[in-house]
Amino acid sequence: MKASITKLATTLPELSKAVEAGLEKLEKYYHPAWNNQYNVIATILHPHFGLHWFYKVLTERGDKAKILFEHVFGQYQARFNTTETAEVPVA
Repeated sequence: MKASITKLATTLPELSKAVEAGLEKLEKYYHPAWNNQYNVIATILHPHFGLHWFYKVLTERGDKAKILFEHVFGQYQARFNTTETAEVPVA
């Protein structure tokens, strides 16, 4: 990804300062964003991206994202899964 962005700066020299600023921001926030489990879960739950996005774009992180999601889902399921069925009010 970084190589294609750097190539853009050489292709369009008038954008080189913007590209440099963008790369600085990317390097500053990329790792903290990836290490935030909420970003990973939100990406998996996004209707357009889903888990397949990780396997397509960040191949090496697909398995980690899947394991994280399954773990968090299991926690929520254990906490909120009840055997009682809620009664639906009748209008």
